Amino acid sequence: MKMNKVQFMDSLRRKLDDLPTSERDRILFAYSDYLAQQTASGVSEAEAIRQLGPPDACAARARIGQLPGAEPSARGSRSGNPFEPQMTARPRRTPVPAPKKEIRPEEPAGKKPWGILILVTLAAVLALGFAALRYFSSSERLGYAEREQQFALSEIRSIVVEDQDRAIEVLPLTTSDVRVHYYEGHHQSYSLTLEDGVLTVRSQDDRRWYDTLLSLYDSTIPVLRLYLPPDYAGALELRTSNDRIEVSGLTSAQSLLLVTSNGSIALQDVAATGEILAESSNASLSFERIRAGGSLVMRTSNGGLSLSDAACQTLYMQTTNGLIEFDGLDSAIASLEFETSNASIQGTLYGYEEDFTIHAATTNSRNNLTDRSGGSRNLRAETSNGTIDIQICPET
Repeated sequence: MKMNKVQFMDSLRRKLDDLPTSERDRILFAYSDYLAQQTASGVSEAEAIRQLGPPDACAARARIGQLPGAEPSARGSRSGNPFEPQMTARPRRTPVPAPKKEIRPEEPAGKKPWGILILVTLAAVLALGFAALRYFSSSERLGYAEREQQFALSEIRSIVVEDQDRAIEVLPLTTSDVRVHYYEGHHQSYSLTLEDGVLTVRSQDDRRWYDTLLSLYDSTIPVLRLYLPPDYAGALELRTSNDRIEVSGLTSAQSLLLVTSNGSIALQDVAATGEILAESSNASLSFERIRAGGSLVMRTSNGGLSLSDAACQTLYMQTTNGLIEFDGLDSAIASLEFETSNASIQGTLYGYEEDFTIHAATTNSRNNLTDRSGGSRNLRAETSNGTIDIQICPET
């Protein structure tokens, strides 16, 4: 029986249920990312899954460290996290002495400042050339055209958005259709396809240097907006770069995978029957009123993580050089892991201290937790050069 990506990932997750949460999430993320790369390169989803083989075989290979697209050196890190920055030694630079300042005689009176004249002339030529380029370019080359397409909700079971240098927003819609609102410009377009229940939205960008200059004449900020009914029950995968991802008012999704770089991720009033995975870099993640039937994973670097009012089976929050803060975490969460560096971990957990098996460690700062075993819930908190201040109290 042919499987789609959602079915494949769900089967693979079940085969890995006995692994530690962080290890299982790392493996699942690697397979999901590999499938996304294959489909982006033109390979069909079904062919990519066929090449991987059945979930049983994939799970067996993953248990011995064989992951699609993984470098052999990726193994051996302390946490097994593929997103943890790897430090490499930098060669020492030999300082070069500054050249001695040449003592020049005073310029004779009346000498022309040729350097300034040359710079002014070059600036004038560039300005005239830019103006001419704009004048002789067609009007279609300037600015963006607004587009929107609609799809029947009943025909969609999964949505995949692959963009770049654009913000992605998911907003609630009261009607029973799915709408994609976007902007196209010269050498910037989108491909929207609906095949076998999978709606794919993919950007196509072949801008040249002068297109970037010409776009400065337009004040439009292109944002891709996806309008979904709150009861949309399919999977949602959003990928972009150098910009933010925001999702709100989605209460019945199957699963969420959100990936960007150099951009923040914000979720509000979101629920999924499966897992929610979010990853960025050099930016913060902020989640509020979140429900996940499976794992809730928040990863970034050089940015903070904030989580408020959340329920899930397992929680993993990992960053570097960023504060981790949380409150209102459901008392039924079986495992909670917090990891950062050069920053603090602080928040409030519902429950009793004897409920937890605790491992907490920091360096050069204060830790209010004491390691203990025997609890049915797992709590791990690790940082460096930052405090650990986690309060455990009964739910009121």
